[in-house]
Amino acid sequence: MNRAIQVDNSRFDEWQRALGRLLTEEIRDALKKVPLDPRQRREVTADLGFKVAAILDGSGGVPKGQDEAQVVVMFVESAKHDTLLACDGESWMHEYAQGWVDDMPLSDFE
Repeated sequence: MNRAIQVDNSRFDEWQRALGRLLTEEIRDALKKVPLDPRQRREVTADLGFKVAAILDGSGGVPKGQDEAQVVVMFVESAKHDTLLACDGESWMHEYAQGWVDDMPLSDFE
């Protein structure tokens, strides 16, 4: 299937924020199985969330043997299956990572 690429930084930002928030929540929930106090769990969630977002942002290459590739984040919206939604450059979701954790009450980490 050939898909067109549409660059729309505003819509892309909405989706990368949703993706990053989902990743952060999944990390938080997985860490509930680890014997840490809620404050430590919050710190580890923020750290892992930032690191995962930075990888997805393409801030570093992905090595494979002697080769390396860059990660490029794009979205296919349910209403537009034939179009890839992209941004003008690399994504920047790592910039939101700490804020997602800060928005969660400490009770979410218990």
